[in-house]
Amino acid sequence: EAKKKAFGFVVAEVVKVSDHSGGQYDFSTFGAKTEIRIDGKYVGWVKGPRGKVVQDISTRSSTRIDMDQSTDAFAIVRIYGTHEGVENAKEFLAYELSKVCPEAAAEITGGRVFDTYQAPPPQSASPAFVVGPPAQQSQYQQQYQQQYQQQYQ
Repeated sequence: EAKKKAFGFVVAEVVKVSDHSGGQYDFSTFGAKTEIRIDGKYVGWVKGPRGKVVQDISTRSSTRIDMDQSTDAFAIVRIYGTHEGVENAKEFLAYELSKVCPEAAAEITGGRVFDTYQAPPPQSASPAFVVGPPAQQSQYQQQYQQQYQQQYQ
């Protein structure tokens, strides 16, 4: 697992450098890059406090994520990594967005809608997760729930 994560980060850096170098390198055999446009009013939600949410997504998906906020109207999120890592990061990003705008999340996932995000009751320390049996939850939601429980409990 550690080797897979390290490989993902190395590929992410190679893809990012290849993309920024201006050369015409074909990295599609081992890596991918995607750009996602996010409405400016959701940028803070995606980034999280001090960038923690986007850093967490980057770490869990073994990708590199850049956010271009050169305009107030929207931000461009660039994700670099292995094909699997980029898809996972898109899924994680969509899940975070689904908490505030399910429609924006559906655009990222190609129309797939996440179950309604359940906010925790006031002054509750328990995490807010999708309600339902594990079979109805996406693989990401199950992984997110497990990681959250390990990290914060």
